[in-house]
Amino acid sequence: MKLFTRLKTRLPKLRLPLKHLSFKIKKRQVLQSFAIGILFIAAILGGTAYFELPPGIQVSEFIQSQSENKADLLDVVAIADFSGPTRMIGQDLAQGFKDAAAAGNISNDVRLIIRDDRGDANVVAALADGAAAGFSTLAVIGPTQAAGYQDMITSLEEGMVPGLVPIGPPNSKGSDKWIFALQPSQQRQGEFVSNILLKSKGGSSAVFITYDGDSNNGYASGFQKVYTKNSKDKFALKTWPKNPDAESIEQLIKAISNYDYVAFSLPTTDAVQLVKALRDSKYAGQLVGFGGASLPTFPEQFQKFPKEILSPGFYTNGMMSVTPFLPSMADEQARVLINSYQKKNRSDPSWAYAYGYDAGYLLSHFIEKLKQETPEWKKLPPEELRKNFQTYLLSLNGNQFKGGAFTGQIRLDQNQERDVPPTLVSFKNGKQIPYLLQYGTDASRFNFTEKIADNQIQLDNRVYDLVPVIFTGLIPREISFINLEKRTFTAEMDIWFRGGIAINADDIFFPALFTDNPSFTVLESSDTKTEKYRLFRYRGVFKFEALAKDLALGQLPLAVAFRHKSLDSSKLRFVIDEVNMGTGTTIIRDMNKAEVLAPEMDYRAETAGLAIENDIVNSLGNPVSATGERNFSEFKASYGLRKKDAMLGSYVGSKLDWRFSFGIAFILAIMSILPKLFKGVFAERKKLSRLISLECGFIAIFFVEVGLFSSPILDKTNSILLLTLQNSFSAFYYFATAASLNLIVRWIIEKQKSKKTALQGSLKVLLSTLIYSTFFGFYYTDVLNRDILPVLAASSVILTVVGLALRELILDALGGITIGLEGAIKPGDWVHINAQDHNIDGVIEELGWRNVRIHSRDGLVHFIPNSILIQKAVSNASSSGGYERVEIPFGVSPTANLQLLNEIITEGIGELLTDNPFVDHTKPIRTVCEEIESRGVQLNVQIFYRADQSADNLSTIVLELVNRLLREHNALPFMSIALKDK
Repeated sequence: MKLFTRLKTRLPKLRLPLKHLSFKIKKRQVLQSFAIGILFIAAILGGTAYFELPPGIQVSEFIQSQSENKADLLDVVAIADFSGPTRMIGQDLAQGFKDAAAAGNISNDVRLIIRDDRGDANVVAALADGAAAGFSTLAVIGPTQAAGYQDMITSLEEGMVPGLVPIGPPNSKGSDKWIFALQPSQQRQGEFVSNILLKSKGGSSAVFITYDGDSNNGYASGFQKVYTKNSKDKFALKTWPKNPDAESIEQLIKAISNYDYVAFSLPTTDAVQLVKALRDSKYAGQLVGFGGASLPTFPEQFQKFPKEILSPGFYTNGMMSVTPFLPSMADEQARVLINSYQKKNRSDPSWAYAYGYDAGYLLSHFIEKLKQETPEWKKLPPEELRKNFQTYLLSLNGNQFKGGAFTGQIRLDQNQERDVPPTLVSFKNGKQIPYLLQYGTDASRFNFTEKIADNQIQLDNRVYDLVPVIFTGLIPREISFINLEKRTFTAEMDIWFRGGIAINADDIFFPALFTDNPSFTVLESSDTKTEKYRLFRYRGVFKFEALAKDLALGQLPLAVAFRHKSLDSSKLRFVIDEVNMGTGTTIIRDMNKAEVLAPEMDYRAETAGLAIENDIVNSLGNPVSATGERNFSEFKASYGLRKKDAMLGSYVGSKLDWRFSFGIAFILAIMSILPKLFKGVFAERKKLSRLISLECGFIAIFFVEVGLFSSPILDKTNSILLLTLQNSFSAFYYFATAASLNLIVRWIIEKQKSKKTALQGSLKVLLSTLIYSTFFGFYYTDVLNRDILPVLAASSVILTVVGLALRELILDALGGITIGLEGAIKPGDWVHINAQDHNIDGVIEELGWRNVRIHSRDGLVHFIPNSILIQKAVSNASSSGGYERVEIPFGVSPTANLQLLNEIITEGIGELLTDNPFVDHTKPIRTVCEEIESRGVQLNVQIFYRADQSADNLSTIVLELVNRLLREHNALPFMSIALKDK
């Protein structure tokens, strides 16, 4: 007791060190896990960075960019109006540049610095001085209005800093070497527009309205230059009131109401007041807007006016403006960017956004080229980089075409201005619609003679073609009979043409036509004074181009293009009739609704795109072409189809860059081997470790396939090898899925309450066979597209032969199921089995799908086949609490008093076994007379004893007691009696 008390008093002192030791162990484990995690992440990032795969390459670039001094980044200064009257142009311009910089991956090379000039000329000059004096300034973008333009170019010329001007400069530049305009000068745009008006409309009087202080407006100068050539034409220049009140506006309206054309270049707010006043006064002439009035969002400024609410488009319908960019006239490359912008912003990009994007595109292209030519380009002094950028921009002069992003090919003239005439548009129901007469897409031609054709306009010494516009659209009615071997498909489509020229059905040429001529039907034809409308239904077989890997992934890029047979781009220009066509999303919706793709084709439309391209066609020997080539305006409709049962990898590959796919595959491959590396953690979770390895490896292979088929690695691979690769990946997926399902099923079976039963073992084998056979059948029929019936027929014969050969195994498996379903015996039970040659008495250790394992009392392990076990008599001692009746026989003298001896022996044995733990004391001990003979009487002592204990010791002590009692009562038999168990 003293020792216990002493130990109890010392126990609190012992707890503290033990608790401290436990905390140290846990802390060490946490630190070890943390260190292992850090090493694992470092290995992944290092491996992916070495192979230039994500995410390592991104982290490497980020660290590299952060390690560099931010002062080393080059500055691109955007000087624009972000809060003044033309703030919409400045905001769209900056956003376009940022998006282009992000797409070109130059965000870590240059930074865009926003400088708000608020539309003030003095602020423009001051900001330009600061930008030109900046040591790290690479270029300046701006301004977005004519105010302060001259001061800005003076500063940039003196500082020798390249300037990208997104708008047209007020006038054609002279000897400026550092200024590059992405649009023609405002004066030239004014000349372009006024010449078209004189040619098409026939009006002879025009007035141009500018705000006070903008008397040298370039648009107005262009109008004045054209209208003063002919004494019959009347032109006037008016100024918008400084403080526009109702009276001053009314006076201005009265002064200009008699002119055929009212052109204006005003801030958006003033332009709205002018247009509203003219429309309210029922002005019947033509309105032409420049500046803010040329933005596609200009009609939104009138939404709150009552007349606009009652009659949408009341103020802007019919109003003309110029825009350097129009989505309905964009080429295929621009249409991709336009679709992306529409999905993100749910609206069309403005021309300001487009030209801001193209400015960023030019800069991205320059830096990409510089990196290739000079890897250590960042070590160059800023003045040398500015000079290199100037040289790059000068290379865009002449006939050197460079691919553009939004606005097509970028070509600069000798004045370093974009040699592209503007697009004349008119507003209709809030949208900009191309005017029926436009300038051609061909480059201008020099002309020093006085004569020009009726469809041409000459500005100075340059001649431009005037081209009628034809609005066109295409609606597919049926796409069928896709032949993957010949790369052809049959299509039926409705095509309409609307414009000033009548188009006949046989005037249209399809470059991708596989047959000689398509069949056509005239569905509708109508003519008005200004427009001629034709609707045709064409049907033919067309060719399509697709890589073998696209076909392997179930992707089909189909396209239908057409152009006029004889009228090239100098005589006709196609424009997408977006009013009647809708967007790509609506086209896909209508195609699916109308079931253009027959359901039995197993394809569905996913993407649709419309574009207008300039197609260069060989025209050798044609006197019309001096170069042997002719440009045609070509309409192109593209559709992306995908098989309905295409693999998941096809979809992931279309959304994910192939480098990311390989990076994810590398990470998953590392994760799949983690259970092998950390065996201690998964020592008691072997099935979980196998499942993790299997699933991570499965997904890793999936991303390997995605990256492989999405990358250019397999572009030139033949279709047979591609099909073999695809089937191999599919076979792995089916096998891995079957293995995963089999592992989960086995796991569920083993988690049941009754463990290691015959039913479990047999179910494992049968379900595994069923799972793998089922998945093989799916693979054989769905992937290989083979008929399963011949396989089943051959399998039946093989299974018959195999079944006869493995008859015993099958019977054993079925016997195991029978044993498991009955549940008569289970592991741990003590059983007695009556075999042919000997009896088996032992404990069941395992019930397998083939046999039962029994450990007998003599130490031997017996394996009894299930098919034999179910035919034998099996006694289960464990079903009665684990006890069995043991009979101990002995003999007595035939002259003894049996009743007395029975009582004495039973009482004596009871007292002997009172403390024996293996005896069932709930059941009485009995002494039974079995046989009476002349030589003696045979008695049996019946005791319920533990079945898993040997009865030899019990028999010994009981017989010793019986022998003593028989001697005392002189009742020994004349002969010895052998011990017999029953």
